[in-house]
Amino acid sequence: MHPECPHCHSDIARRIRLSGPVERLSNFFSVYTFRCQVCGYRFRCRVTGAAIPALPADKRQFERLPTHVPATIVGAHERSEDIITDLSLGGCTLRTSSALGRGAFVHLGLYPSAHEPAILIETAMVRSIRPQAVGLEFLEFEGRQKQRLGQFIKALLLTRQTVNALG
Repeated sequence: MHPECPHCHSDIARRIRLSGPVERLSNFFSVYTFRCQVCGYRFRCRVTGAAIPALPADKRQFERLPTHVPATIVGAHERSEDIITDLSLGGCTLRTSSALGRGAFVHLGLYPSAHEPAILIETAMVRSIRPQAVGLEFLEFEGRQKQRLGQFIKALLLTRQTVNALG
């Protein structure tokens, strides 16, 4: 069980690694740091006993969720239609044949459904390059776009929880 986000009231939060001496001291008093996976809010919460969630194995503050979402990227000199293979509020892995360099900035549109407009990420930066894929960090969103992305991620997380409960 995860604590409720004081900002959006979602109970989908991830315990994150400590960032300084104050947080290390707060752990001594059973106060842990979390990142809401829906709105991105970082908060501390007192948790005791068996309810203390384990730290994730990776250092990411947002859990990457496997997915298969069409996307369009627009870079300085090209535009391409690609597929997002994993996604979080902080970034994604994009399967692409575009020649993007580490540190490049792109605009990204992702299409969670054919029935709604694209979720637009105004600025994303290429953080890693692998064969046929790049890792993007989301830096800037316009208007309600971050909230729309959070709701899509919440739906992915709830679907995963339902599948895990059934199987």
